[in-house]
Amino acid sequence: QDTAEVTYSADWQNNRQKAEVEVVKKEKDSDRVLEGAVFALCAKDDITGADGKVIMKADTVIEELATDKEGKLTFTADLPIGFAYYIKETSPASGFATTDEIQEFTFEYEGAEKEKVSYAFTFEDEPTVIEITKTSLTDGKELEGAKLQVTDESGKVVDSWTSGKEAHIIKELVVGQKYTLTETKPADGYVTAESITFTVEDTAKPQKIEMKDDVTKVEISKTDISGKELPGAKLTILDKDGKTVESWTSEEKPHYIEMLPIGEYTLREESAPDGYLVAEDVKFTVEDTGEIQKVVMKDEVKPEETPTPETPSTQVTDTPKTGDDTHMLIWILLAIAGMAGSVSAVWIAKKRK
Repeated sequence: QDTAEVTYSADWQNNRQKAEVEVVKKEKDSDRVLEGAVFALCAKDDITGADGKVIMKADTVIEELATDKEGKLTFTADLPIGFAYYIKETSPASGFATTDEIQEFTFEYEGAEKEKVSYAFTFEDEPTVIEITKTSLTDGKELEGAKLQVTDESGKVVDSWTSGKEAHIIKELVVGQKYTLTETKPADGYVTAESITFTVEDTAKPQKIEMKDDVTKVEISKTDISGKELPGAKLTILDKDGKTVESWTSEEKPHYIEMLPIGEYTLREESAPDGYLVAEDVKFTVEDTGEIQKVVMKDEVKPEETPTPETPSTQVTDTPKTGDDTHMLIWILLAIAGMAGSVSAVWIAKKRK
């Protein structure tokens, strides 16, 4: 309810006795005092003067103050005696929610000898609670391993963590301020989600923020040169370290894989279908997107082997023997020896003459 603030009037001031109203602000269930909480001292009912005229309407804010470092404030406004008043919180301490609690008192006259009447009230506040869940888009379960952070309007990081099996709780974010939840690194096999900006509401109840991650999707086709799916090829995916990630035999439809971590891979054909050549490795990168990423490996038809013509063999014809070669050789040697003897005899005869 909106209330009006007024200045003091001599018509309702009491110069003899005054009220002193002290407020202490602390955290619920602890002794921690809270600075900066703003409280208003208000008239509960219409306040009238001696002539019966209304000099202050009900719910008018008489005084408004903030708690100090000790979590205290003191209202010192001159209050007309005999009327009821109440105190309410109009703005919480930083990181806390405004309490709905209202505390009332009636300022009664306690005799001329008493200069002031004191009233003391304690209010307890609860912190704001933000409950952040990181879940899988496919099954809604809590997703472990994602790196997340929350930043304020100036970009300052107020909290960072790695998601686990349970929701992450952040307390004492400031009411009314905007914050941004950002995923700095997705869990393996998942895609980075879009950032979420949220405003902290003025409530102590848990405020739930859910960020969902989609999975990576890869479709691998093994085809012939014409683009027709080719069954029977044995294929393997290797990661950047050469480790086998998945192996399968191609079918008449593309092979579909989900949750490959973002990064570089190699598609290798271990053996080709009959009649085809083994293709060269295909390197591909799984991108940070929830769209289906397609990889194609094509096999060429194995060329037909041309038969090599046979070289005709050379035929060697044996000449029939007419006699024994050994005897012929002997006769040749004897003939040469005879000729040598004749030459020698002639040379001797000439010498004797």
